[in-house]
Amino acid sequence: MRMIQGRIGTDGVAHSRHTALRPTFCARWVALALRTVLTALTALITVVESPEARSQDSASSLPVSMPAGTTYEVVDAFPGLRFPPGRDDILGLTSPPRRTNELFATGQNGTVLVITNLAEPTRSVFLDLTDRTFRGAPSIEPGLVGLAFHPQYDLNRQFFVFYTRTNSATRKMYDTLSRFETDPANPARALASSEKILFSQVDVWPERQGGDLQFGPDGYLYVSLGDGGGHGGILNSQRIDKDFFSGILRIDVDGRTGSLAPHPHAALGTGYRIPPDNPFVGARSFMGKSVVPGAIRTEFWAVGLRNPFRMAFDSLTGELYTADVGEVRVEEINRIVRGGNYGWNFLEGQSPHSGARPLAGTLRPPLFQYGHAATDQGVHGKAVIGGMVYRGPRYPGLQGKYLFADYASRQVVALNLNGTGKATASVLATTPRGITGFAIHPLTGEILMVERDGGRIVKIVDRSEDLPKAAPEPSP
Repeated sequence: MRMIQGRIGTDGVAHSRHTALRPTFCARWVALALRTVLTALTALITVVESPEARSQDSASSLPVSMPAGTTYEVVDAFPGLRFPPGRDDILGLTSPPRRTNELFATGQNGTVLVITNLAEPTRSVFLDLTDRTFRGAPSIEPGLVGLAFHPQYDLNRQFFVFYTRTNSATRKMYDTLSRFETDPANPARALASSEKILFSQVDVWPERQGGDLQFGPDGYLYVSLGDGGGHGGILNSQRIDKDFFSGILRIDVDGRTGSLAPHPHAALGTGYRIPPDNPFVGARSFMGKSVVPGAIRTEFWAVGLRNPFRMAFDSLTGELYTADVGEVRVEEINRIVRGGNYGWNFLEGQSPHSGARPLAGTLRPPLFQYGHAATDQGVHGKAVIGGMVYRGPRYPGLQGKYLFADYASRQVVALNLNGTGKATASVLATTPRGITGFAIHPLTGEILMVERDGGRIVKIVDRSEDLPKAAPEPSP
């Protein structure tokens, strides 16, 4: 967003406002001088961002509070530990399997940072890819976004990164999924030279890359992908025979017996195969139209998503949930199923968006959606960020609920996953800056969140634990 004299429109983008100045003849020199100074100051504070940045400037006066009816509050998880915006720009947070004293933060500029000794945390650089990462304008989209550790990380030292790779020769940006390994002589440090590219796809617009990575309970790697931005909503969505956009992939990074080779594509490197039960293996048609079998991207697990920036598995049920960032009307939460089509770009949420809508029943409605207009107590915002289904003993009131946030409105929300009716949501708290990722503290079980623009990691606290307990009734 450009910080200029003007107004914030309903789309969250600044629009310039030119007011005709009619100074008297005697005041013209003063007006001219003031205008010159104002122009210089405006130039100094101008920041250019992708429209997808969903700037929080319009919400900067929102209080940090616990909404009526809740006892939850957001506080600093590691006081004194900071990740300066502009240098680190951390987006996400995760920990390797079976590790209880380490957290890893994805730094958008191309670094993965490791936080150790969580009781008295220290930070250091685990992986440095700044020499090959395309960062672009200061939005929350391009850069190093996704990080997932192999389920057998303790044995094979492997982890996976999704980032936008720059190519100085072609001067293009590539959405890239790569595997790395740690240094066998120093497991606390990754080897940038160990990179093995699984795919690296040219992208023409620095927004809506998606890029979250999660290993499922089946041991396969799931990759979320946006539509690429720009005109990608039209060109890249509702296709399974073109490129790797607008959906979720499911791939086998271990080369299991029975897995299949991917179909040829210019973006492909090496290092993965296709699970044989992926939904589009052997398909000959899609949405009522014929497709060439050899051109099908059999990597797809689900399609029809605009920008699934974050996704997560329910550790109890194994179900996959994703928060899909909307365009101009609504934000949505989806429960992802095998072969599901979630409607973009025919639909935005449940509203028509573009093109002829396919036959009823072919598209899956969102589990929950909300609008962009602010209300007194309701959920609202312009950039939904998932999220997790909470399963743990620390917050009894959140058990089994899907937690998400909105980067623009700064709300933290709990969604009641009602299996027999419509999902309902309640706002738990607001945060000083927008949230870009969730995680569980591997030692304490606390719910952690990343405030990219605040440069810190925060946590949810249930203040009901601090309330005085009622005295027991006296025995008769």
